[in-house]
Amino acid sequence: AWVRYGTGSQKSINGEVETLITKKIVVRNRPDFTLDMRILIDDRHYRILSLDNNRQDMSTTFIVELINE
Repeated sequence: AWVRYGTGSQKSINGEVETLITKKIVVRNRPDFTLDMRILIDDRHYRILSLDNNRQDMSTTFIVELINE
């Protein structure tokens, strides 16, 4: 998989620091991925925000967001 940093920020909500991180992930084409799945990268769970199946490149591109636990 090819993983690239997207954006990131921190904000304080009700005294808790919340980190917003998005990444772009490109993997070999897999039509069985759905938006309700989660991705694990470096012991952190990410929520899939969007996915794009590219038949020409035979790849799937995900935009994911870190799940704050």
